Amino acid sequence: MNFILFQVCLLSQFCTLNPSKDSVYLGEIFQIEISYSHPRNCSVTVSGDSAEWHPFIMNEAPAKFLLTNGEDSLSTVFTLSGAVYTEIDSVSIPIPPASFHLPDTSWTDSLRTLDMTMLSSLTGPDDTILSPLRPRLDFPPKPPEPLYKRLFRMTLRFWYIPLLIISIILIASAAYLLIKKSAKKGFFVLSPKEKAMDELSKIFNSYLKEKSPVSKEFYEELTEVFKDYSENVSTLKTKKMTVREIRDVFLKSFYVSKDVEKSLSSFNMTSELAKFSKKTFDSEKGQEDYEAVKNFVWVFPLFKKDENGKKGGKNV
Repeated sequence: MNFILFQVCLLSQFCTLNPSKDSVYLGEIFQIEISYSHPRNCSVTVSGDSAEWHPFIMNEAPAKFLLTNGEDSLSTVFTLSGAVYTEIDSVSIPIPPASFHLPDTSWTDSLRTLDMTMLSSLTGPDDTILSPLRPRLDFPPKPPEPLYKRLFRMTLRFWYIPLLIISIILIASAAYLLIKKSAKKGFFVLSPKEKAMDELSKIFNSYLKEKSPVSKEFYEELTEVFKDYSENVSTLKTKKMTVREIRDVFLKSFYVSKDVEKSLSSFNMTSELAKFSKKTFDSEKGQEDYEAVKNFVWVFPLFKKDENGKKGGKNV
């Protein structure tokens, strides 16, 4: 029995202590690994109570595993995970005694203390709340930096941002002026005659190009061109006139031949008929009325003079 106890005492001296870090921040998790060599028929336990390891606070129970250490002995390795919360500059962590157990006896043996360097402090001298998420404060604390220094440093660091903003504004302004200038150059105001001739060309391509019969829609568009042009170049409100008023008032106000007067009167009568019926007209009739309006637009006649010697409208 004394030989076995001596063997335990001898083997228990072969203990190693390895921290995962030599210096840590306050509240930073680190590990301590302790390895004990002992006979195969011996078991080893260490304390899992954080009070015995103070100021090292364990965040979980010690992990234990065995390693073969020759034919007659084993190594029991304990891994402890935790942090220190209550010290400022340095700390000494005492290692509690390990217990060796044989079938008929037991033995305890302790290791040296573990010295650690702390890199940060708590938020105040009386603060003892355990919190690994506390921000690091320099010790001793630095005075606050003046605002003008912070602004100057920020300006030097982000100097390209104001330059980028100014460049974008200048480019956008130049693009806007160029687009506005181009739009102004490319904008042309059509005269009443040019506008009417453009609309007549569209009507011809839509209804007369294929030489097919024409109906209500053709005469509606042709009448709209005739009346818009008439109001734009004269003082007479032809859009509000009836067919008879156009024939007896509007057409009588110009120096036109009987043939022109007859063709325009025929066009307006046919347009009125198409408006209130579903009747269609052959392409020849449509072409004839189209030419009558086109000739009226192309060669706008002179107005007759009234009794006071003044013209009754514009002279285009």
